[in-house]
Amino acid sequence: MGGGLTSNLLAGKGYAVTGVELDEHIIESAQNYFHLNNNTIAIADDARRFINNCGDKFDVILIDVFKAEEQPVHVITIESLQKLKQCLKEDASLIINWHGYLKGERGLGTSILLNTLKSAGFNCKVVAASNKEDERNILIFASLKSPEVKK
Repeated sequence: MGGGLTSNLLAGKGYAVTGVELDEHIIESAQNYFHLNNNTIAIADDARRFINNCGDKFDVILIDVFKAEEQPVHVITIESLQKLKQCLKEDASLIINWHGYLKGERGLGTSILLNTLKSAGFNCKVVAASNKEDERNILIFASLKSPEVKK
């Protein structure tokens, strides 16, 4: 959840938001200094533990778990992603904020993640706002249904 910027944007548009943040001090900072929307349910927990114990179903799950320049890999294993599917409604989307590399050796992590998502039963689309890999993040949109092609 971090400072709650995305949570605030969504809650401000009337969405019910549950934010999971590993560090309870970050939640306190979000509430005290970044005006975390009072309607956001903020949970201090490890993302993988939350997924393993979650009984709720969500329309959208956003994974943005950067720890400095790396992603905690225990959140994006095939086992975790298969468990995560149980937290999604039938037409739901999973969105992963990821580093911007798609090509060459630096893009291997992205290729592995996309293959892992596919093995877990997700259909994926990658969106990048820039062609400069060193200066961007990408968003991976994943769903359980195949994307519809408009004619």
